[in-house]
Amino acid sequence: GGQTALGPALCVSVFLAAASHGSSVLLATDGLANKGVGTLEDQVDETSAQLFYTEMGEQARLHGVTVSI
Repeated sequence: GGQTALGPALCVSVFLAAASHGSSVLLATDGLANKGVGTLEDQVDETSAQLFYTEMGEQARLHGVTVSI
């Protein structure tokens, strides 16, 4: 198994979808977000990961993007 860069993928997807109000992003993963920004693997960095995903949700809302998990 490889690593899952969930945070970077979500960030790019939300901002690409934001180009068209009302777009949606379907987030599917086969593992733990353990690579790059938003990693959940390191317990020390858990607070920054929570802040990152909260901000991604807020950006999606502001741009009219629905994120389904």
